Amino acid sequence: EGLVDSKSRLAKVQIHTAQHLISAHLINNYDLKTISHHVSADDNDIEFVGDATNVDVLTLQAALDDYLQQDLLVRISYPDKAEALKHASYEKVQHDELRVVQIGDIDCNLCGCIHVKKLSEINGIFIKSCEKTKQGVIVHYLAGQQIFDYFYPRFLELNKATQLLALDHLHIAEGIKHL
Repeated sequence: EGLVDSKSRLAKVQIHTAQHLISAHLINNYDLKTISHHVSADDNDIEFVGDATNVDVLTLQAALDDYLQQDLLVRISYPDKAEALKHASYEKVQHDELRVVQIGDIDCNLCGCIHVKKLSEINGIFIKSCEKTKQGVIVHYLAGQQIFDYFYPRFLELNKATQLLALDHLHIAEGIKHL
């Protein structure tokens, strides 16, 4: 017997499916290859190799927002080896059972992890930064409930500061500068 922590599971599902979407966009549009993915409570990152000269936060954010608006289905299938070879190298399909995750025509990968059923279930992706590296770029992001969990405590602290300064959020920098 076991219990599933539904909140934690949903967060991981949102984060992992977001990773698929980000990686697929960067390979399809910039020919960047994913080499690592790290998850934590306050930050997730994906490291890519390749020419990342044209990758920027705003363009990536707009593309991801567009994908989420399309609300594509995330399909899971169990192909035979011949079918799987259309999506992966020979070395990657040497298993008894293969599982393919497909997001519209954006992404098709072998993956055994859990995912959302459709993109709207991610509930948002926030690109924090695109940090250029010698080999490519590291994209830092948040997904789903994680966005709220990250920003809400910061919003509360900002509220305290604006009340102390008797300023609106949008004028806090000007108020601090004036002091």
